[in-house]
Amino acid sequence: MAPKSSKVKKEELYVGIASSDNTSIEYNDVSRFIGMKMPFKSPKSTFALRITSEVATFSLLQLTKVAATKITQKPLELPRGPLIRLEKHALEHVQMLPNVIFVEIDSEKYEFTYTQDANGVITLDGEIVNMELPKSALQVSLYLKSPIVDRVIALGFIGHLGRPGDPDNNLRIVSKVLRSATGINHFRALTGFESVDVPPAPRAGSVRMTKKASDRAEIMIPVWLYSADNPPILVAEGKVTVEVNLDVPGSGNSRLLLNLTPSKEIESVFDQYRFTINETLSKFLLTHLGESELRSIAADVALGEVGAGTVIRLKDALITIPAGIDFTPNLFQPHKF
Repeated sequence: MAPKSSKVKKEELYVGIASSDNTSIEYNDVSRFIGMKMPFKSPKSTFALRITSEVATFSLLQLTKVAATKITQKPLELPRGPLIRLEKHALEHVQMLPNVIFVEIDSEKYEFTYTQDANGVITLDGEIVNMELPKSALQVSLYLKSPIVDRVIALGFIGHLGRPGDPDNNLRIVSKVLRSATGINHFRALTGFESVDVPPAPRAGSVRMTKKASDRAEIMIPVWLYSADNPPILVAEGKVTVEVNLDVPGSGNSRLLLNLTPSKEIESVFDQYRFTINETLSKFLLTHLGESELRSIAADVALGEVGAGTVIRLKDALITIPAGIDFTPNLFQPHKF
């Protein structure tokens, strides 16, 4: 039974189906079909949620072909037992510090911290323990304090994250689980996590190398930053280095993640203009490349399969951005030289 102090606000069940272009998973609410057969033939995953006055609990299950066949042949059930077990463990972490994640991977316990950039991308940090992926499905549980609402977030995951025997580590496993969870609107809304940076897989004798200039898609743009007054008053001028992140996809279906680095002249005021600059530059890329091409590139980024041709296309798109731009906190226009 759930703790008496926890009043259940919501319990729901969702089934993940491959999107029409097969680049993402779309979750469908099947709560009304509990006790009946599901209306989908080829589910990829399921997630259940349980919200109480203290804990928001998620249970994410990746389905093998065999498991998917079995689940479609019997009445749907809400996994209330696993949800309540996760909830009880989460209550042990009510007083946990922000930006800390407690993790269990197949009963082994770890602790990580995380940072979040202006685009909502999470990067984990902590002691790395190398391991080989097991033949059986991984079981991962993690707990963190919501940075948005007064709840502890509990996430349970069961599934395969690579081929058995492949080298991996605890930090990558947790990063991949969290990245999977960011595909769930409820999880994203309660954490603010838009995506998660997943480090490269460990290989014997390998070291992660910094990308050469020829492997990067970046450009430096002169900018003039104005106040929202009428007429606007020049606040600062400088340059912004814009780099397309080729390791982490963006948060939208057709958007890439842009790393924006201001020059020292505008660094102190840049944050109030960051959103408008990011949105403006993203629209220039969308206009040049088109939605379909952007989605294809985002999929390549997610798979770690960005080739030289893709980098060239991105560089060609970046040079279509005006050579100088005026910004207020909400508006922009090409700069008149």
